[in-house]
Amino acid sequence: MQTTYSRSLTENSVAPDFSTLDMQRMGTNYWKRLVTRGVPSADARELATAIIHFIYLNSQPSYHQRHLLGRYYQHICAANLSSLGVL
Repeated sequence: MQTTYSRSLTENSVAPDFSTLDMQRMGTNYWKRLVTRGVPSADARELATAIIHFIYLNSQPSYHQRHLLGRYYQHICAANLSSLGVL
């Protein structure tokens, strides 16, 4: 059984439904993209989690995640993840 999430959007827009499996796949994809750009594995995992939570659950990054976003800003840009509006 998959859990389905909807991201909060404006009144007139249609919110796409995302499953937990979709979130896991995207998180793995983002993690790989960050690791290949030189981000250490543990930090890449934390960053991917922050980005996925922002996209799917509309949640803000924790203090630690914000620190990592600043520290690896250039890597995130190189991985083409900065266009997500997280930064």
